Amino acid sequence: MEKSVLRALQACPLFAGLSAKEVESAINMVEYHLVKYGKKELYAKEGSPVENVDIVISGGMSGRTESSSGKCVKITWQSIGKLMTAASIFSGKNLPVTIETDRPTILLRMTPKALQSLFIYDPRIQMNFIKLVSNVAVDMAFRVKKLTLYTVREKMASYLLDISKRKNKDEFVLD
Repeated sequence: MEKSVLRALQACPLFAGLSAKEVESAINMVEYHLVKYGKKELYAKEGSPVENVDIVISGGMSGRTESSSGKCVKITWQSIGKLMTAASIFSGKNLPVTIETDRPTILLRMTPKALQSLFIYDPRIQMNFIKLVSNVAVDMAFRVKKLTLYTVREKMASYLLDISKRKNKDEFVLD
């Protein structure tokens, strides 16, 4: 396995707490392949079925949703090591957002069945998946609360505090 692929897998929350050797052993137990996308290429359209489990190896992706009036909201930013569509893969529901690449991107792709095999191979992977999906649910609930219940002033303060936390600084320049 290429070192860049292994590094990206080690950055994936699915493999948290596993050594490089354990990650490599686990992933070699299942069938997978690498898929390449160009810049601004459509990964999935809102409403399409979720058929694969993908981990970002290089590049990046973003999700967005649009209203019938054309108003667009960027939902998420996925970078190296992120597990795509984690909350949707076993739901039986179609994808709630449109996802496209922001730059040339390589994904490690496996089937849901392969992911289930990883759960059996190492229960830590299954627990990491449960934590990941739980975090998505909590994050979405917080975002809905922020978008619907906060005043404009509270939204702005929350946005600035989020930037401050991300940059780990009390002072920063707005881009």
